[in-house]
Amino acid sequence: MKEKPVYSRASRVLRRLLPVVSLGASDDDLQHWFDTGEIVELLSGIEVRNEDLNLIEKILHHATVELGKQCAADRLLLLGPSLKDPKSLPEFRQLSPEGREAVESILSGFCPSSYKEWALDAKYADEVLTKLDKIVERASSLEPHQVNPESIAKRNLKAYFEEAHRCYLYGFHRACAVLCRAMLESGLRGKDPDHEGKPLEDLIQRSELKHALRYGADEVRKAGNLAAHDAAKFEENDAPRL
Repeated sequence: MKEKPVYSRASRVLRRLLPVVSLGASDDDLQHWFDTGEIVELLSGIEVRNEDLNLIEKILHHATVELGKQCAADRLLLLGPSLKDPKSLPEFRQLSPEGREAVESILSGFCPSSYKEWALDAKYADEVLTKLDKIVERASSLEPHQVNPESIAKRNLKAYFEEAHRCYLYGFHRACAVLCRAMLESGLRGKDPDHEGKPLEDLIQRSELKHALRYGADEVRKAGNLAAHDAAKFEENDAPRL
């Protein structure tokens, strides 16, 4: 089986460091890691077997991220997140009885109100690192654009252009499609003096775009419409192409 290429070396390094940070590493601990490459064992005060320590570190990092997901859901989501019980992890099953007892004791003290900022920090750091390799892959697949910024008078077009690309890089496909449609419509209305009251479909057909570009513009229009009004159909038909 062909090994999947790694586009972000930083994601590999930070992924190893993140559990240490989320478990409360001090600046001195991190400086030691940068200087020597050695991870300071933050859990050495727990009286368990040495072979349990790395497993406990992974389990507690997972628990912190899951707590962060709950904190985020309470503020940002209409439907609660699907949370995974840390005790269902294979690492938990590999622990010695003493290790399991230590983990259960620590987890019993986890409380969203007490660890809100800490848990949210771990959750969003984990989320960004999960996306980082794909972000670099998508960015490296794009060719340098041929747009002359000085030729674009509308500031909102420049904002649409930059934000649509950010949405694409981070995998926010519906937002990307809606912004691309908005960018297309704003640009065409700026070029057509008789645009009032005309739908975007008519503006595309009336435009000076060549046939291939006109076809592409209409695909953007349809994808943007689906993203805004029929998310399920958009995910089925258009999201895979992004």
